[in-house]
Amino acid sequence: MININNVDCEYLWNGNQCEWTEDVKKCWNSMNKEERSKYLTTYNDSIEFSAKEVLRDLFEQSEEHYGIDDMYEGLLNETTDEFLQRFQEILDEICAFPSAKFVRIGDEINPTIDFRRGDRMITVYSRLDCMPCKFTKQFLTENNIPFENVDVSEEPEALDILKQHGFFTLPVVAVNQSFDFAFCGFQPDKLNDLLK
Repeated sequence: MININNVDCEYLWNGNQCEWTEDVKKCWNSMNKEERSKYLTTYNDSIEFSAKEVLRDLFEQSEEHYGIDDMYEGLLNETTDEFLQRFQEILDEICAFPSAKFVRIGDEINPTIDFRRGDRMITVYSRLDCMPCKFTKQFLTENNIPFENVDVSEEPEALDILKQHGFFTLPVVAVNQSFDFAFCGFQPDKLNDLLK
């Protein structure tokens, strides 16, 4: 299982199709664990042909199709190294066709780990019945700013921490779990600063 912060593939598989990894990362923190669990990493692959193997299969099929004994051995013995090299070049060219490339499914992604943009992690301390909280989370989501939401009604110890730092109004927006530059309420100007 891989951490979302260590994912560097171009696409993620969602169980039905591939999605751009960057698009998934932008909304990762607004997803619940079940939604996150469906994503898998991918890696690029392509078909590969070996001239020797392809010719062996071709000569064997020819012998069976035409019903001529020893055709396989004769064709194999008459194949020169030069011909084998030219044929391999043609097969390599086929392997470079766009349709010869495909994506394979890789690792599961740990759904319990939040995505962090660079070294910055935004935490929004909120409550469900709080309109400024809703507006703040909506702003962050619409502007593709990943954040972790802490519902203080479900985590009363978080509310105690906010009070210890002098915050009595929700939401409280903190960066990197520090309250040094945290702010409270719906403040679009300060939220816009997070876009920089």
